[in-house]
Amino acid sequence: MGRTSTEFTAECKEWAGWNPFTSPDISNAVGTVQDYFGNIIGAITNHVVAWNPARFSGYGPVPGYQSPALSLDVSLAQSLGWRGKRVDETGLINLGARLYDPVAGRFLNADPLGHNASMDLYSFCGGNPLNNWTRTGVANWSIMAPST
Repeated sequence: MGRTSTEFTAECKEWAGWNPFTSPDISNAVGTVQDYFGNIIGAITNHVVAWNPARFSGYGPVPGYQSPALSLDVSLAQSLGWRGKRVDETGLINLGARLYDPVAGRFLNADPLGHNASMDLYSFCGGNPLNNWTRTGVANWSIMAPST
Protein backbone atom coordinates (compact mmCIF):
# COMPACT_ATOMS: atom_id res chain seq x y z
CA MET A 1 0.00 0.00 0.00
CA GLY A 2 1.26 3.45 -0.93
CA ARG A 3 1.12 6.61 1.11
CA THR A 4 -1.53 9.23 0.56
CA SER A 5 -0.46 12.67 -0.66
CA THR A 6 -1.26 14.09 2.79
CA GLU A 7 1.04 11.56 4.50
CA PHE A 8 3.79 12.22 1.95
CA THR A 9 3.51 16.00 2.47
CA ALA A 10 3.71 15.57 6.25
CA GLU A 11 6.90 13.53 5.84
CA CYS A 12 8.39 16.09 3.43
CA LYS A 13 7.77 18.91 5.89
CA GLU A 14 10.00 17.10 8.36
CA TRP A 15 12.91 17.01 5.90
CA ALA A 16 15.32 19.88 6.48
CA GLY A 17 15.14 22.61 3.87
CA TRP A 18 11.85 21.65 2.19
CA ASN A 19 8.76 23.68 2.88
CA PRO A 20 5.84 23.97 0.51
CA PHE A 21 4.80 27.54 -0.28
CA THR A 22 1.10 26.93 -0.79
CA SER A 23 -1.29 24.15 0.07
CA PRO A 24 -0.65 21.04 2.18
CA ASP A 25 -1.97 19.12 -0.84
CA ILE A 26 1.16 17.81 -2.61
CA SER A 27 -0.32 18.56 -6.05
CA ASN A 28 -0.22 22.31 -5.31
CA ALA A 29 3.02 22.42 -3.31
CA VAL A 30 5.97 24.46 -4.53
CA GLY A 31 9.47 23.86 -3.23
CA THR A 32 12.78 25.55 -3.93
CA VAL A 33 16.30 24.34 -4.66
CA GLN A 34 18.99 26.39 -2.92
CA ASP A 35 22.76 26.47 -3.13
CA TYR A 36 25.16 26.75 -0.16
CA PHE A 37 24.61 30.52 0.17
CA GLY A 38 20.80 30.30 0.10
CA ASN A 39 20.44 31.48 -3.49
CA ILE A 40 17.31 30.06 -5.12
CA ILE A 41 18.51 28.15 -8.17
CA GLY A 42 15.27 26.34 -8.97
CA ALA A 43 11.60 25.91 -8.11
CA ILE A 44 9.82 22.55 -7.93
CA THR A 45 6.18 22.43 -8.98
CA ASN A 46 4.22 19.25 -9.76
CA HIS A 47 7.42 17.18 -9.70
CA VAL A 48 9.07 19.42 -12.33
CA VAL A 49 12.11 21.62 -11.62
CA ALA A 50 12.12 25.06 -13.27
CA TRP A 51 15.73 26.25 -13.08
CA ASN A 52 16.25 29.91 -12.28
CA PRO A 53 17.97 31.72 -15.19
CA ALA A 54 19.61 34.14 -12.75
CA ARG A 55 23.30 34.05 -11.84
CA PHE A 56 24.56 35.31 -8.52
CA SER A 57 27.75 36.85 -7.17
CA GLY A 58 28.63 37.43 -3.54
CA TYR A 59 27.11 40.91 -3.74
CA GLY A 60 23.85 40.10 -5.55
CA PRO A 61 22.39 39.14 -8.90
CA VAL A 62 24.80 39.47 -11.82
CA PRO A 63 23.60 42.31 -14.11
CA GLY A 64 21.74 40.87 -17.07
CA TYR A 65 21.00 37.60 -15.23
CA GLN A 66 18.43 38.68 -12.63
CA SER A 67 15.50 36.54 -11.52
CA PRO A 68 12.25 37.22 -13.37
CA ALA A 69 10.00 39.82 -11.77
CA LEU A 70 6.97 38.67 -9.78
CA SER A 71 3.89 38.83 -12.04
CA LEU A 72 0.77 36.88 -12.94
CA ASP A 73 2.89 34.57 -15.11
CA VAL A 74 5.80 34.20 -12.66
CA SER A 75 5.31 32.53 -9.29
CA LEU A 76 6.83 33.75 -6.04
CA ALA A 77 9.25 30.80 -5.97
CA GLN A 78 10.50 31.69 -9.47
CA SER A 79 10.95 35.38 -8.59
CA LEU A 80 13.15 34.64 -5.58
CA GLY A 81 16.87 34.56 -6.15
CA TRP A 82 19.89 35.96 -4.37
CA ARG A 83 19.99 34.75 -0.75
CA GLY A 84 16.35 33.70 -1.13
CA LYS A 85 15.21 37.31 -1.51
CA ARG A 86 13.33 39.13 -4.25
CA VAL A 87 14.57 42.25 -6.02
CA ASP A 88 11.71 44.74 -5.75
CA GLU A 89 10.47 47.16 -8.39
CA THR A 90 13.06 49.78 -7.36
CA GLY A 91 15.96 47.33 -7.84
CA LEU A 92 16.60 47.04 -4.10
CA ILE A 93 16.53 43.97 -1.85
CA ASN A 94 14.86 44.15 1.56
CA LEU A 95 16.98 42.12 3.99
CA GLY A 96 14.75 42.99 6.94
CA ALA A 97 16.47 45.73 8.92
CA ARG A 98 17.88 47.55 5.90
CA LEU A 99 17.52 47.93 2.14
CA TYR A 100 20.42 46.60 0.07
CA ASP A 101 21.49 47.92 -3.33
CA PRO A 102 22.98 44.96 -5.28
CA VAL A 103 24.39 47.25 -8.00
CA ALA A 104 26.40 49.32 -5.50
CA GLY A 105 27.05 46.31 -3.23
CA ARG A 106 26.12 48.23 -0.08
CA PHE A 107 23.23 49.18 2.18
CA LEU A 108 21.31 52.43 1.81
CA ASN A 109 21.34 53.28 5.51
CA ALA A 110 23.80 52.83 8.36
CA ASP A 111 23.98 49.64 10.42
CA PRO A 112 21.59 50.12 13.37
CA LEU A 113 24.17 48.48 15.66
CA GLY A 114 26.67 51.23 14.87
CA HIS A 115 30.45 50.91 14.78
CA ASN A 116 30.39 47.92 17.13
CA ALA A 117 29.06 45.85 14.19
CA SER A 118 31.02 47.43 11.34
CA MET A 119 33.59 50.17 10.95
CA ASP A 120 32.04 51.00 7.58
CA LEU A 121 28.38 51.32 8.49
CA TYR A 122 27.15 50.77 4.92
CA SER A 123 29.25 47.82 3.68
CA PHE A 124 27.77 44.41 3.00
CA CYS A 125 29.28 41.55 5.05
CA GLY A 126 32.33 43.60 5.99
CA GLY A 127 33.42 43.63 2.35
CA ASN A 128 33.79 39.82 2.30
CA PRO A 129 30.50 38.13 1.27
CA LEU A 130 32.17 34.77 0.60
CA ASN A 131 33.27 34.27 4.21
CA ASN A 132 30.70 36.44 6.03
CA TRP A 133 26.94 36.74 5.84
CA THR A 134 24.07 38.80 7.21
CA ARG A 135 20.53 37.47 7.22
CA THR A 136 18.74 40.69 8.21
CA GLY A 137 21.18 43.48 7.33
CA VAL A 138 22.37 43.89 10.91
CA ALA A 139 25.97 42.93 11.79
CA ASN A 140 28.08 40.32 10.00
CA TRP A 141 28.61 36.70 10.92
CA SER A 142 31.50 34.52 9.86
CA ILE A 143 30.71 31.41 7.80
CA MET A 144 34.06 29.88 8.60
CA ALA A 145 34.74 28.26 11.96
CA PRO A 146 36.96 30.33 14.26
CA SER A 147 40.60 29.37 14.11
CA THR A 148 42.12 27.78 17.20
